[in-house]
Amino acid sequence: MRDRLLTAGTGAVTAFCLAFGGTACLITGMSLDLSLGVLALWCAAWALVGAGLVVWRLTPLLLAGFAVAGTAAWFYGNLLAQTEMLLYTVTDFYHMAYGLGPFYFGSQPPAPNTPYGLALYLLCAALTVAGVLAACKGKGASWAATLCLLPLGACLVVTDTVPAVWALFLLLLGFLLLILPQAVRRGNPVQGSRLTAMLALPLALALGILLLAVPQEGYQRQDFSVQVFSQIKQLAKNLIKELRPDLGNVTVPVSPGLEDLEEMDLSLPMLAGNRSGLILTVTAPQSGPVYLRGASFDIYSGTSWRCSGDEQWESLWPTGGEPLGDVTVQSYQAEPLLYFPYYIARAGWTRELTQGKIPNTENLTNYSFPVFRGPEASAQVRNPPGRGSALLSLPDETREWAEALLDQIGVERLSDGYTLETVRKIASYVRNSARYDLGTPAMPKEETDFARWFLMESDTGYCVHYATAATVLLRAAGVPARFVTGFMVPVQGGRETVVRGRDAHAWVEYYNGSCWAVLECTAAIEGVPLPTEPETQPTEGSTTQSTDRSSDPSESSEPSDPFNSSKPSDPSEPQNTQSPNEASRPGGNVPARPPFPWAAVLSWVLGIGLTAGAVWGQWKLRLLLRVRRFAVGGANRQALCRWRYHVYLCRLLRQKPDKSLRALAQKAKYSNHTLSPEELAEFDRVLAENVAVFQKKSPVSQVFYRLIFAIW
Repeated sequence: MRDRLLTAGTGAVTAFCLAFGGTACLITGMSLDLSLGVLALWCAAWALVGAGLVVWRLTPLLLAGFAVAGTAAWFYGNLLAQTEMLLYTVTDFYHMAYGLGPFYFGSQPPAPNTPYGLALYLLCAALTVAGVLAACKGKGASWAATLCLLPLGACLVVTDTVPAVWALFLLLLGFLLLILPQAVRRGNPVQGSRLTAMLALPLALALGILLLAVPQEGYQRQDFSVQVFSQIKQLAKNLIKELRPDLGNVTVPVSPGLEDLEEMDLSLPMLAGNRSGLILTVTAPQSGPVYLRGASFDIYSGTSWRCSGDEQWESLWPTGGEPLGDVTVQSYQAEPLLYFPYYIARAGWTRELTQGKIPNTENLTNYSFPVFRGPEASAQVRNPPGRGSALLSLPDETREWAEALLDQIGVERLSDGYTLETVRKIASYVRNSARYDLGTPAMPKEETDFARWFLMESDTGYCVHYATAATVLLRAAGVPARFVTGFMVPVQGGRETVVRGRDAHAWVEYYNGSCWAVLECTAAIEGVPLPTEPETQPTEGSTTQSTDRSSDPSESSEPSDPFNSSKPSDPSEPQNTQSPNEASRPGGNVPARPPFPWAAVLSWVLGIGLTAGAVWGQWKLRLLLRVRRFAVGGANRQALCRWRYHVYLCRLLRQKPDKSLRALAQKAKYSNHTLSPEELAEFDRVLAENVAVFQKKSPVSQVFYRLIFAIW
């Protein structure tokens, strides 16, 4: 009884750490909406009951219970729809990074409010059952460990799905408790359980010390890693440039914190895949969309944006206004620049913009900005003196077609400034010029102007396309403007909000008569309006309504402050502040699903099938040839053939050949004696024992020895 309780206890603890740790890695890494406390109780119940049933030899009852739970979930819990929603939510991260398209079963994505909790509960139960069987019976440890590592593997496909440290700790602890004592557990489950109990505390302490010694929050990139990354990224850029006509919509995801901060190449498709990497958290005093500004670019070449470093650009920030509170930003590692909101109160923040950004010279990972409400836009703006050429510069070819387009859409151009109506018309035109789609292919190689190609040729685009086109048209109309990259995320006032790499965004900054202001032209963004006249600003207490792209955006009466200058709206009212990544998620404007690559899939299926067939065929062929060799010739020749095979097996097992067989082999080779059937059968008996040793190894090892070495 005592040994059984020990086996059941250690098995339950191991299975719980494996199953709950693995599922929690998926939940925390993908920010899934599920109560971890309830999941922990659910997993603990399955681990305790399952371990007891296995130890008391009632394993069929455990499997039957899991089958009943799965059947009930299928028929009464809409398990299929919940599984589809879970897969859609997880694969949407891969879509944001690689443009593969989120996965779903039918022709339409799942309904926005479809839950996926039941699928996660059943997944956790399945992992617990596998862990209990491996830890208590001493069999199938490799399969159980692989299954429980799969949720973590799903978080490793993109770099912005980082699981919580405690979840990773539990998963690694369960993995070590299962694998390290496995050799002892396989021969003697009781001794294996005792060893597991002895290892539990030392392993937990070792893992804890390791995680404390190398904290995730304090990680800083080494100089050599940044250099290596830059070299690899440049090689990838050169390769894409060479192969782009054949590759089409290939993306190379990079971390927003490691982008080229001096130049952005628009001819590459990698910008669409720039949705992985950096993870931030932001806490703002008010609810609404918050723009976290990273870097700005002021020189347009037609195929790229570059930062000139002109310090005169940075003097057009407001110097004061109504205080709104502090915005706190925390990154999980020190980034080369600081991401800051609009507008920073200089009295409480002394750092200045340098070359379009705020360099993170102190390697800060946690910083706060005092912010205030920006000034309202003027109905008619005069350009700041002495900076006209720098703020309005465009290549001659670009300016020629841009001015012709402005004439077509009826935009009036003034000699020394502009009207706010000009800004509204340009933003409305760009916003409605194409359909939002992260799968937009790269600009053709023969094109020389990115903005012209997007407005004249392309039917789709994403934030980089819209922001570039709007900036070019604004400059052609006499409006000082520049291209900006960073993050845009809806926040709840006073609550910490996770900002993932998929929230990366590009927008326009234009001079509104007193300072730089945000102009949002991306079609997928509906919660941020176009600029309005000062007299049409809502009064205090008025509610915010979302902009309908089907109507004229110039008729919006919303405030244009990018920090949400209105008071927090009523929670009962529907909100529609989408970031570009949300446009492809349930409830957003789902972009056109990319065509299914049937040719590529069939090629892979055919290749995998041929490879599997070749492996299986050579295995069967080698077995057949061995059987034939064993039957060719007299008894002495057959004995020597079996002896050589026995030596081969002993070499693989790292054992010494059988002495009695060695004597019989020498007799068959050097004497005139013909071995009897009984002596030949002795070879077969020893070979059967050798094969039995191989068959006791783990399932993975059995597959390896069977298919690669053709043992049996």
